[in-house]
Amino acid sequence: MKTAMPKVSIKTDVVRTHLVRRNISQNNLAQKARVSQGYLSQLLQHQRNPGPRVRERLMDALRIQEFDELFELDGESSDALAEAA
Repeated sequence: MKTAMPKVSIKTDVVRTHLVRRNISQNNLAQKARVSQGYLSQLLQHQRNPGPRVRERLMDALRIQEFDELFELDGESSDALAEAA
């Protein structure tokens, strides 16, 4: 039986804090992460969930090393996911 992986969502408050600290716009972040501004907006409004490549590019663009700092797993903690592996 295949178990569904929890959806990953972005921590909007963390993104906004990084944008203010670096004095960059949401549009500039979208460019750095190589996503459209509209898609980034949907991510920040939790209308879409980022895939693995987008997550990596966002982490690089914001210079964030730890997955848990920028993303959260919907419906399941990251500890529970690690235990299941």
